Amino acid sequence: MKRVAVVLGALAATALAVFVVLLLIFGSQVQYAVEHRLEIEAPAERVWEILAATDAYPQWNPYLLEIVGPVRPGETISATLSQRTWKEPLTVHPVVVTFEPRELRWRGRVGIPGILDTDHSFVVEAIGDERSLVIQREEFRGLLARILRERAPDIQKATHESFVKMNEALKGRAEQPRL
Repeated sequence: MKRVAVVLGALAATALAVFVVLLLIFGSQVQYAVEHRLEIEAPAERVWEILAATDAYPQWNPYLLEIVGPVRPGETISATLSQRTWKEPLTVHPVVVTFEPRELRWRGRVGIPGILDTDHSFVVEAIGDERSLVIQREEFRGLLARILRERAPDIQKATHESFVKMNEALKGRAEQPRL
């Protein structure tokens, strides 16, 4: 009986060591990223004003349905997302990394660091007095991200489609004449 316990203990220690090595190798590397860029015929300040007004998202945003909580660096928010591959909207609880003029970034995590970590960003760049570029990007890191990259390409495609829908809705709202 003692031998079985010793063998099981050794196997558990080996499995843990392998897991830690995998986390070190794959946990911090970007496994894949999804990005969409869109030019908007509106000043960057106007586009940022709409993007920063997270309380208005339910009125126009088909992807990021709602943000609850203070959108300030270091704060955890609740973000409710909708995507065609999901039966129901998904609420995640990322930590805001950056919220400053023309840039919003947050970091999400599933479980312990290195399993599935995401960095989602929205950047608005001026490309003229009355034109801007919005860049929405999400980077996926960790062991689960590697598996998703290889075995679930439809998730990447659906995420990109959701970014396109949101950015197009942002464009439509920003290009409307102000009342």
